[in-house]
Amino acid sequence: MRKDDEIMRIIDAREDYSLIQEYKDLIVNDNCSEPRGIQVLLDKEKTARRLSLYTSILGYSNAVDSVGDDWALTVKIGKCICPVA
Repeated sequence: MRKDDEIMRIIDAREDYSLIQEYKDLIVNDNCSEPRGIQVLLDKEKTARRLSLYTSILGYSNAVDSVGDDWALTVKIGKCICPVA
C-alpha cells in the first residue's frame, strides 16, 4: 500500500470526509527520488491538529499551517518534502 493511501485511510476512518476541502500530492522536487508527501486542506484548525497527532503517532513528520480561512496538514512521506507555493 502506498503511504499516501494509508494516510487517507486514517483520515477516512477518523473524520467526516466532507471536512476535506482539497487533497493533493506535493510538487516533485528534482532532488527527490521517491514520493515526498501529501497535503490535505481542511476547514477547521482542530481537525487539522487532530489529524497531525494521528500521523505523528504513526511516525510521519507533518506540519499544520493556516491557508486563508482553511488549514493545511502537510505530511512528509519520502526523504524530503517540498515547500507548498
